[in-house]
Amino acid sequence: MEKLTIKAVAEITGISEFTLRSWEKRYSAIAPKRNTSGRRLYNLEEVEKLRLLNQLRLRGHAIKDIAPLSISKLGRLFHDSAEQSNGRQHFFVSEKTPAVYVNLLVQELVELNLSKFTSLLKRTQLEFDTRTYLIEIVSPLLKILGDKVINGELDVFHEHTASAIVRNSLSALLYASEQFNNLQNQTPIIFCSPEGDLHEFGILICAVLAVLNGFQVFYLGPNLPAESVVRAAQVTASPLVVVGLSAPRSVLKISEIHSFLNTTLTNLPDSTMLWYGGMRAFEVEFEQTSRVRLIQNLKFFDQALRLWQDKVDG
Repeated sequence: MEKLTIKAVAEITGISEFTLRSWEKRYSAIAPKRNTSGRRLYNLEEVEKLRLLNQLRLRGHAIKDIAPLSISKLGRLFHDSAEQSNGRQHFFVSEKTPAVYVNLLVQELVELNLSKFTSLLKRTQLEFDTRTYLIEIVSPLLKILGDKVINGELDVFHEHTASAIVRNSLSALLYASEQFNNLQNQTPIIFCSPEGDLHEFGILICAVLAVLNGFQVFYLGPNLPAESVVRAAQVTASPLVVVGLSAPRSVLKISEIHSFLNTTLTNLPDSTMLWYGGMRAFEVEFEQTSRVRLIQNLKFFDQALRLWQDKVDG
């Protein structure tokens, strides 16, 4: 994962180097690794926790009380306080809005400035919290690129090039974080797409959001038969299966989607829920019940996870 010096972290978070050292020594807020010369090196997850701690401190929380909390708990605490104050979930004033960065990323890709595209993508990940990065930067970026390919403004190779870079970023967020590796005892969720659907960004982004909310994730990826999804749910005892539906009609017929969902739902344990979303999800004629839910968008999914987590914790 990306490693940053204490000077860079201070500039990014707005927390002084003295305060960073103090929070580490007095409250064990984080424990950055050190290089051979003894200098602190922070990963992206630690930077995000520091941002959350700083914002919650500004909202009146005592560092000694919140320093031991996990990122998922800090995120939920900040989200609750942000809702109460009708505030926007930004950690500090960025030079540009997410929309501006998306346009810049598109421009760099059009000109095939891949090193600049990659650097700019990393910069947005550092400048914004992970939710904003996923929902307001990565997701809109991918949609714009897809639309431009459909309209003939970009070639498929542009989209594939960007997809490879973005996929690496999302995979690192999902698998390389310490938080992901410390959630084995938490409620598990399965993420997948039906056989024939090779689009995975929607479920991959949702999987990262689930980790941020404190859930254990079993990411099965795209192109999976219904029978395999059911077996995975049984083996892992997952109470929720999340399905992404984004393949075009020319590749996956609506009848095939219905068949996949019906087979999955019929064979899952009665206590297991099935949530589905994606570009094709609104074509599905499925009765919404306590077990079945249409994911309208990423923000809806994130909020639904929080509400469900509250019930699980309760």
